Amino acid sequence: MKEDVSIKVKIADRIFPIKVSTQEEFYVRKAVKHIDQKIKEIRAHYGIKEYKDVLAMIALELATEQAKFESRKWIEDDGISEKVDQIDDILTAYNS
Repeated sequence: MKEDVSIKVKIADRIFPIKVSTQEEFYVRKAVKHIDQKIKEIRAHYGIKEYKDVLAMIALELATEQAKFESRKWIEDDGISEKVDQIDDILTAYNS
């Protein structure tokens, strides 16, 4: 059973009350820590003071990482789908 919990997370000196499932709470809190670390890194590296600009840079970085991951996942799957289709054809022919 999914049970929602209300938590408060602090990002860029702002508190956000959110509801998440108990299964997601750990990951949300981990993500908040990751964002806070990225804020520190970008502010130190680029000297950006405005949180809006820092958060835009973080969004760009995370979106780029996601795009790379999706591309890599698709490339790694290359050939596997064909083999699964072949196995499916063999099993279908065997059951007919």
